[in-house]
Amino acid sequence: MDRDVWIEIRRPPQRTPITVIEVLSPTNKLGEGLAEYRLKRRTAIRQKVHLVEFDFRMGGQRLPMGRALPRGAS
Repeated sequence: MDRDVWIEIRRPPQRTPITVIEVLSPTNKLGEGLAEYRLKRRTAIRQKVHLVEFDFRMGGQRLPMGRALPRGAS
C-alpha cells in the first residue's frame, strides 16, 4: 500500500504556506494520482510556494519543469 507523504512549512501568524516538501510515489507518479498531483503542484507554484520534490523511484517519467533538467543517475 502506497501513501502520499508531504510536509508543509508555514509562516506564522497567518500560517501562510511557504514551502511544500513532497516525496513522490507510484500513487502520485502514475494514473489518476498523477493528474491530481500535477494540479496540486501547479497550485503551489502559482502561489509562489517553494516546492521540493524527492523522487527515490528509479522508474517512470520525470514531472515537467520550466526547463529541461539533466538526466538522473542510474
